[in-house]
Amino acid sequence: MSALGPGIAPSTISGWSRLDLPGPASVQVRRTRDGYDHLSCKPRVARDSAGRPRVALTLVLSRMPTLDDASIAPLVTCGSLSLVIAFETPEQDIAALASRLDAPCRKLFVRAGRCSVRDSRAFYAGTDLFGTWVEGTIATSLPPEAALDVLYAFDRRASRLRLVTEIVDGPPIDDLSLDLVLGGILDGLDRNLYLSLLVVNADGTANRVPPLRKNLSGGETALRAAPAAVPLVAMNNRLTSLPFAMTASHVAQPSAAALISGGATSQGIALNAHAHTFIGNDMYVLPLHLDDTQSPTQKYPLVSNVAAHWWPDALDPKAGWYAPTFTLVKPAASDNAANAAFSFVLAKTGSVLGSDGTARTGLTATVRLTVKAAMTPETAAAAVANPDRKLQAVPLQNLSCALQIPYRRAGTSEIQSQRFPGAVSQTGDQITINVALLDDWVRLTYASLAFPAAGGPPLVVVSYAFTSYQYIFDTLQTLHVIGGGLVHQIAKVATVNDLPAQVRGPTLIRQDLKIVSASGSVQFDRESPSIAGRAPATPALSHLAVTPIPPADIQPHLLPATFTPHRTLVTRSVVHEETTDASLPCGSYGNFYLQRNDAGVATAIGCQDSLKLGETALKAFDEVTTLRDPAFRVFRSLQQPGRFMVAPTAYRVGRFGDGSGSKAFRPMIMLYGLLDVDPANNRYALTTTLIPDVSPGALLQLGVRLVALTPSGSTPAIVYPTDPFVAATVGYSWALPAELGTPQAVTVIDAITITLSLPLANAALLTAVLDRSGIQGGATFTLPDGSSINAALNVDSNVVGPPESGPVTVALQGDTVTLTNRTQQAMNVTDLVTSTASGTNQVVAANTTLAPGTTATAKVDPATTRAFANATAVAATSIEELDVFVEDVTSTVTFINQLNFSNHQLTALAVQARLEGSSHVETVNLAEASTADVSFTLPINDYLSHQTMQFALVETRASGAVTTGWRSWDLNKGSVIGITADLL
Repeated sequence: MSALGPGIAPSTISGWSRLDLPGPASVQVRRTRDGYDHLSCKPRVARDSAGRPRVALTLVLSRMPTLDDASIAPLVTCGSLSLVIAFETPEQDIAALASRLDAPCRKLFVRAGRCSVRDSRAFYAGTDLFGTWVEGTIATSLPPEAALDVLYAFDRRASRLRLVTEIVDGPPIDDLSLDLVLGGILDGLDRNLYLSLLVVNADGTANRVPPLRKNLSGGETALRAAPAAVPLVAMNNRLTSLPFAMTASHVAQPSAAALISGGATSQGIALNAHAHTFIGNDMYVLPLHLDDTQSPTQKYPLVSNVAAHWWPDALDPKAGWYAPTFTLVKPAASDNAANAAFSFVLAKTGSVLGSDGTARTGLTATVRLTVKAAMTPETAAAAVANPDRKLQAVPLQNLSCALQIPYRRAGTSEIQSQRFPGAVSQTGDQITINVALLDDWVRLTYASLAFPAAGGPPLVVVSYAFTSYQYIFDTLQTLHVIGGGLVHQIAKVATVNDLPAQVRGPTLIRQDLKIVSASGSVQFDRESPSIAGRAPATPALSHLAVTPIPPADIQPHLLPATFTPHRTLVTRSVVHEETTDASLPCGSYGNFYLQRNDAGVATAIGCQDSLKLGETALKAFDEVTTLRDPAFRVFRSLQQPGRFMVAPTAYRVGRFGDGSGSKAFRPMIMLYGLLDVDPANNRYALTTTLIPDVSPGALLQLGVRLVALTPSGSTPAIVYPTDPFVAATVGYSWALPAELGTPQAVTVIDAITITLSLPLANAALLTAVLDRSGIQGGATFTLPDGSSINAALNVDSNVVGPPESGPVTVALQGDTVTLTNRTQQAMNVTDLVTSTASGTNQVVAANTTLAPGTTATAKVDPATTRAFANATAVAATSIEELDVFVEDVTSTVTFINQLNFSNHQLTALAVQARLEGSSHVETVNLAEASTADVSFTLPINDYLSHQTMQFALVETRASGAVTTGWRSWDLNKGSVIGITADLL
């Protein structure tokens, strides 16, 4: 008998043995010190919580098929496969296994493995396997023959493609032909949900191939876009503008330059030739008092015109604020260059390859510049004209400064400009900027500062932000609240005296059982009393001078549930940017242009023609190929020492950071409604923020490796391609069904916010696409030197981040760390990445799985000062299973009692109501000549799929109560139901 139990033959490979279970499943098992590790013998297609297979195949056709095409096979030009595979053993089989082996059985924690799709000639794609929930996504494009092979595999036709699995220190897994994996999994299902056909047009757009039908009616009317509005998100008991609400973290404050370039502000307003102002997208609506008024609580400027020369203080009538202007502080001839307002200090660093391909002396330089803040002449005049009001400069928040130089690229006549960020220090009204430079950029900057040319002067750029109060006058087009809920109902008043002066939509007058609108009215007449046993008269509409509204056409509108006053007080950032001439000709300031020798002695060099360089062909960045990683590439700045750009391979849906209140560690996805003044144009929208798919642990390790490439005493500065001083332009491309439209993308700080809106009728399609293949796109970052960097954009349920901590936080105490899973998904924690104060880092295996909210501890070096956990979700989930923000809709149906109780011997009447397919029932009493409301609140995506309500009447008489059968009511017909005798 085998040591593993009866009927189990030990394998000669790594101690693994195969065991056939009573059902169709088979597992591999291996003895451990306290039991057995086990793993399924073969992969299968993973399924979502509803049991649906997680697979999608798209075939791209050369043209639209016609009724005359016998097959689409000759039209297929390529295909795309998305397949989630899993190695899972059912829980009942695990229990049977433990019973049979009479020992604890634990899922194998896979530290490294891979499953790939290939045939005898080519490798197509693969996915990494790890953790205890061994699951992975294979996504690949396919040539025509292979794409058709996948299609036929669903019908169990023999496939030349196969799944090849390799697991390090794991059991051997047999190769499987694809038909054994996919065959029959779509039987009985709607294949249109899993298989799609696209035709790519000449302009790069794509159309989905519809099912062919004869006698199609024409004349479709295109929906116009939802109105332009300022979207406000109701979140954490406050109203905040959408872009700001969808930012991963507010712990690290971005520079003002990043706010301007990164989509966090509106378009700039030119104040003069040298200054621009921008309105921030961080609007916060102040809470309402009991009397529906608002009042400021902070000493901020009250801004009604951002271009004004000063603003009153919101609280203090004797105070005011102004935005300062800046002038360059020029040194006096007698100033000491070591601490003067300006200096340009260069040093030689050996030989480098110049922009012209020849060897030349390498250079480093540091430029020190100083600017002074002051009132503009117009502000000074206002201060004189208002002696009782003390004006002060606004605080310079998010301050950033840069040196901008003009130059010409070799072979062109176009003058370009380049900004170099500097280290900033502020003392009183003076700001000092220190800018570090390298090689050709030293020469370009020297030429620009010392020899100002016709191409334009060098400039100091000062950017800052301040918080203000502003009033916004509300219309549906001006303010739009999302996330605070929507209501689907008609308006109601108690009596006719309560009607507004202007009735805009259908309004129920409860006392009169009457609905009025701007164009007509409808009267719900009561049943007349029965006389001498005769049947009561039939209720009828009264005769009106205007066209009555048929009850079935009384359409409620979707409206915001959150109230905003007509005049809304908000806080909002104002971002200001100003440039000032930094020309410092060497003929006048030669003593402040210095060269430092190897001994550290600085000598004035004055005007040096040999340093003049007005053009360059040099790239701004050069890749450090030895640091290339599957998740990113690293580029060293050729302009400034110690500066590095990390180019992510992909951007994915991120999580909110720890400082985001109730949003913390939830996915940055919001599903909501966009309302139009014409309800027919209401739309369903998704907004999500994508962040670099680079873990904080990987950045920690990278930072240690970059120290060797950074000047001594300096800390490496890591930026992404979205950094304003990289100055990249961004282009986007997408691959998704035409019905979903084109996503709108904007960079916000270090992230990319995506918004997709579509007609309400296509909401289910969006959810299906997100759950199966996701929305795939690409971003191309084009640098000023003409080079470009590509990154994938993935909008699906594979969520990463938060960027500052990752999904599993690490608390350090002595030589012990506590790992906490802060997300709503189970997490595989593979490693801990640690570092010490001396810069030594270490990777420690964790090999644990944490359920949501649970913790674990591990030992680390007592000298550890920072630690991050490398963790990924145990299993992919659907959008519905993720804890995303989905706007609620409250749908209200009003019942009007038109019955005369005595005609039917009724003593009471009640209405039961439920949504079709739901077991939840609402019950309301309906007295004679009265109305009653029934409300249902559900997420907007559920609301869109539940448009039928069912109701029943509970009739109470002296003999007892009787309940009628359920009747269906299409909510698209309206939300008012008259209860008449025919319904009893």
